[in-house]
Amino acid sequence: LSTLSSLTATAAHAEESNAGKIVVLGSGGKTGKLIVQKLQSQGVPVAATGRTTTNTDVTKIETLESAIKGASAVIFAASASSKGGSAEKVDYIGVENTAKECVRLKVPKLVVISSAAVTRPSSLGFKITNLFGRIMEYKLQGEDALRDAYAADSSLSYAIIRPGGLQDGDALGVSKVEINQGDAVAGEIRRADVAESAIAAAMSKKIPSNTIFEI
Repeated sequence: LSTLSSLTATAAHAEESNAGKIVVLGSGGKTGKLIVQKLQSQGVPVAATGRTTTNTDVTKIETLESAIKGASAVIFAASASSKGGSAEKVDYIGVENTAKECVRLKVPKLVVISSAAVTRPSSLGFKITNLFGRIMEYKLQGEDALRDAYAADSSLSYAIIRPGGLQDGDALGVSKVEINQGDAVAGEIRRADVAESAIAAAMSKKIPSNTIFEI
């Protein structure tokens, strides 16, 4: 009973502390850090979460409730790494875990950063990227699992962003970013522009529900 009481209190505290905030999963990565910095610079309430900072591990579903409960939106910027987990565990199971918890906890918006060319296995981009632990295959499985999870609740919304090859450097801005749908076009993009796009997808009231686009 004492354990149950403690867990209930922890969940209630998490919901209160995250109320209205945008939660960034994978805030220790390059893109995740940029998202957090940009939200902070705009004065937007943000909760930066990760394995080493808040013991939030997308590969372990039991760690997600305290991180995302009460959030206004969740941005999934986690990625496979030698320390963070394989592509299967992060890009597939991690996305699935996050989607299920966002639906269960009624988080209004989930934004997932995936990759362009995930639906084109014959493309050069898919073949090269997929050499790193079948990452493209698992990203697509993660997208599919997300859509399955959201099929159960039409009141909630998700956005999947598929960036091209990632580059460092300052954002080039909206006039230099091309948006497509249908996974037919590939290119390169600055991580800073991906961060801006993820924030816009999380905050905008104009983006259609349950949408997928490439940048």
